Amino acid sequence: WYGFSGRATRHAVAWQIVVGFAVLLPLGWPLAHALSDIAQQTRLLNTVRSTLTSTLSGQSVRVLDLQLDSKGKAIDVTFAAQRYDSQENEVLHAALQRALPAELKLGLNPVITADPGHTELNRSALGSNLATATIAAPATPASESDAIVKSFPLPLLGSGADAQLRQLTLIVAPTAQAPLATLRQMEEQLERQWPGWTFRIVPPPRPLPPIRFARGSAELGEQQHATLDDVLWALQRWGGHEVAVEGRASSDGRGTPQLAAKRAEAVRHWLEQAGIEVQAGASYPLPDQPAREATDGLDAFRSVFIHMTDPAKTD
Repeated sequence: WYGFSGRATRHAVAWQIVVGFAVLLPLGWPLAHALSDIAQQTRLLNTVRSTLTSTLSGQSVRVLDLQLDSKGKAIDVTFAAQRYDSQENEVLHAALQRALPAELKLGLNPVITADPGHTELNRSALGSNLATATIAAPATPASESDAIVKSFPLPLLGSGADAQLRQLTLIVAPTAQAPLATLRQMEEQLERQWPGWTFRIVPPPRPLPPIRFARGSAELGEQQHATLDDVLWALQRWGGHEVAVEGRASSDGRGTPQLAAKRAEAVRHWLEQAGIEVQAGASYPLPDQPAREATDGLDAFRSVFIHMTDPAKTD
């Protein structure tokens, strides 16, 4: 065909090409189908990853597993996040439904962990279909508790299980850097993943997070209530019943001793309603406060600090 030789050679090459096409065409169809499936899953993975990152932009997020059913009508997404509540679930569902094909049925499986970047699943992100995926469940409560402890993503000082009552306590080591909000969500996530079990994650001993207020305000809003919920959860896990609260105010023109006292009083009232004994006080102004504000920031002085005072807990 290219004119490099005579007619007989050209005739033989033509037959070789015809035979080659006849052999390759039956193989090409399943190969093309497989490549199309891989391309579709890759596009879906990129869409899910970008949507997750943009929607949950205030934290570290990682897609762990993406699976399609055998008919391509349902998608199941497993991802790791530092925190995940009902409001974020609604926002993420809406964002993914807009980004993905309308006919896809969406399932979300969040894994709450302190470090999503180092969380792995045994299955790859483009793993087996939902129809063929199976997870072997431990046969007994004792083996279930062992499996939970082994799979827990943070270092532990110890654990205690009551297999008969299906209760498991996990004591987190001080080396773990997870905030209280993350640990609390991990406890809730475990109870969703293991129905019938009751979990208690005990945070490592560390200062309680301060309750931060807006400039000039002593009102407990949504953000303050969320932090107080985390504080109360930690006190319950530590067995603490007595605290001291210290109200502060910034010196940027609207801070006063009365404002610091009002903030402390608001937190005291909330904690007492939850069954905690509280001693309330205010500190304004603190020594060298303007210089400390320049170093630590004004938010540190628009806060109420909570300290445990239980004698048995502070020894």
